[in-house]
Amino acid sequence: MQKNAQVELRLDDRQISVPRGTPVGTVLLEQGSDPERLLAAIVDNRCVDLDFPLVANTEIRPVTYATREGALVYR
Repeated sequence: MQKNAQVELRLDDRQISVPRGTPVGTVLLEQGSDPERLLAAIVDNRCVDLDFPLVANTEIRPVTYATREGALVYR
């Protein structure tokens, strides 16, 4: 594995390239997610913590209080 390897992410209709191992929360915050509402993320259809490292090309979605997953995380 290369030290400077990148992973390709899909967020909404955008393609993003970030260094392998970047936490999903960092990416979502850099892409404009509200830090007060961000609870978790969906990566490969799994709900994960914001510290989850991105190591493969994937689709990501923020989980907020307004989502079904967010309500479950908040409880």
